[in-house]
Amino acid sequence: MSLFRASTSAARVLARTRVATPSGIVARNSTLLAKLNQSRHYAEKKSDPQPSVLSEDLLAKAGFDMDQIEENTKKIGSENKEPSANENPTDSQEGEKPRKRTRRNNKTSGDLKREKWANVFYLVLFGVTGASCTYMSRDWEEDENQHTKLGEEPIPNGYTPSLMYQRFKKRFDNIFLFFSEPTVDKLLPDAPPEIYRRPMTLVISLEDLLVHSEWDPKKGWRTAKRPGLDYFLLYLSGFYEIVLFSDNYSMYVEKTIQKLDPYNAYFSAVLTKEAAKLQDGKVIKDLSLMNRDMGKIVIMDPNPDHYSLQPENALPIKPWDGSPDDTLIKYIPFLEYCAGLGGLKDVRPILSTFNNCEKIPEEFAVREAALREKWNKDHAQGNNFAAKLLGLPTAKTASKMPLDNFRDRAQENYVRVKKYIEDNIKAEEARANAMMANQKVTLGSLAGSYLEGSNPGEVIAQRMLEAQTQAQSEGEKKA
Repeated sequence: MSLFRASTSAARVLARTRVATPSGIVARNSTLLAKLNQSRHYAEKKSDPQPSVLSEDLLAKAGFDMDQIEENTKKIGSENKEPSANENPTDSQEGEKPRKRTRRNNKTSGDLKREKWANVFYLVLFGVTGASCTYMSRDWEEDENQHTKLGEEPIPNGYTPSLMYQRFKKRFDNIFLFFSEPTVDKLLPDAPPEIYRRPMTLVISLEDLLVHSEWDPKKGWRTAKRPGLDYFLLYLSGFYEIVLFSDNYSMYVEKTIQKLDPYNAYFSAVLTKEAAKLQDGKVIKDLSLMNRDMGKIVIMDPNPDHYSLQPENALPIKPWDGSPDDTLIKYIPFLEYCAGLGGLKDVRPILSTFNNCEKIPEEFAVREAALREKWNKDHAQGNNFAAKLLGLPTAKTASKMPLDNFRDRAQENYVRVKKYIEDNIKAEEARANAMMANQKVTLGSLAGSYLEGSNPGEVIAQRMLEAQTQAQSEGEKKA
């Protein structure tokens, strides 16, 4: 409505001034009227206003040039109209070349700089990757370890595509061996000379065999020691190199091992999860890395996955649930027999003769009874030569089996080692604790002695001498 009123008032003004208006003013007024007419045309498209009363006849009577108005209307419409995609820009502007807009013209200087450095990065990355692949596919060096598995043939040198790919793949796989393979190639040091060497090596697990841990909501983790463990370890340590192999990390089992063997008298070596292999989420204890004769290694472990690489060396045992039992003591006779055979070169054929490996103590007890009966029958002797000459009945006794002699020596060794631990190691530990308790040398006492003119070093030496003398006197009283 407002647009209609404006156009009507403009027409009235122009009608009143038609006679005295110059031609230039009439032309401008006609241009203005054309723009108003175009605005009214656009407004009619957006909404449906009431039709205007300014018809062409009325405007002609008012003195407006209709041809010029129509020409100005078309000109204004062509200026406001945007060129379409199919329209040639040369049709709208003659004599002006079309301006081709590219994607690069839309980028800022920062975008161009980032794109440049990204291209440089990709070139460097591809170059380093290619050089690394070429270096990893080179020939084997003299001191390089290929980490070949059992039964796997080493990859030869050569620059054929197949050999280069195999060497690259082998070296690439070896990168991840740090997380899945033991940290060293030899888990145990070289064996001592024969005269100091123990006949056999016993690899024994810690979890659910020697100890059992449970979680208690009130008291937290509680660890129980298996009955007969001290006797089992100290007795077998006389003729077995006992290696404790835990399937946990060292930081978790360090305190437990210190309590089991506080004097380092039982275990010849302690291995933890860092020395095991990790394969398919399982912990595997590879006995081939023990640096010992495989025919003289026995492993006791309640988890079959741990000895899956060498099951023929395994002495299976059921997991311990923490209840009192004497299972460890029952295994001693069989382990004595294996170590007592001086000429035994391989223990694996003996282990393979048992039908049920988890019941080896029971089966061995039956075999030992039959062997003893046969021995007594074959080695019975008369021990009274005078009674035999006189025709009197003689009492027959059987001589000892070699296994019995071996057990007697083992028992004597056990008693001797236990007495040595009690008399020397425990006494030395008590003496050291007493010395530490009596050493009451504090910073304040040293400062006081310095102010009094005494030498702090002499004060410390005097206190240590007094503590040592007191510890020796207490030891003599106990003796």
